[in-house]
Amino acid sequence: MGKIIRLLFSCIALISVFSIAPVTAKTAIKKSSKKIIVIDPGHQQYANIDVEPIGPGALKTKYKVTDGTYSPYTNKKESILTLKASKMLGNTLKKLGFKVIYTRTK
Repeated sequence: MGKIIRLLFSCIALISVFSIAPVTAKTAIKKSSKKIIVIDPGHQQYANIDVEPIGPGALKTKYKVTDGTYSPYTNKKESILTLKASKMLGNTLKKLGFKVIYTRTK
């Protein structure tokens, strides 16, 4: 079970080597020899149910942003689970010597 959970956590969190703000990333790289990994936990906590076209010029509309789903096992929101998994992954990467930046921490 532990191996499956570790694999799941690795798959859930999106890891990107792209910076959030290029100037900040360039400065950080010059100051540190550590590789920087940006983790994006994804899934926001609150929905934006305003509508927008599904594409340019489309008449059909969709919600701008939904707030995800709930786990049937823990009854927790998807946004909470992805954040928890991302923090676990980030802690593991820090122990391996990487500098970790999150796109959100709460």
